[in-house]
Amino acid sequence: MTEPMGTPLGETTEPKKSRTWLIVLIVVLVVCCLCLVLLGGGYWLWNNGDRVFGLTSALRLAIA
Repeated sequence: MTEPMGTPLGETTEPKKSRTWLIVLIVVLVVCCLCLVLLGGGYWLWNNGDRVFGLTSALRLAIA
């Protein structure tokens, strides 16, 4: 018996690798992509919002 008593046969003890940086990187990437999508949607609404919400030019002038 060359292996310690606490380990099962055929398995060696390896230190557990930390995946914290991978998780943080994935979260940051998802948040950045979400921000880009929201910015694109806001830009599109800024340019096309009057048509989408059915505002006429007379109503826009009255509001402004």
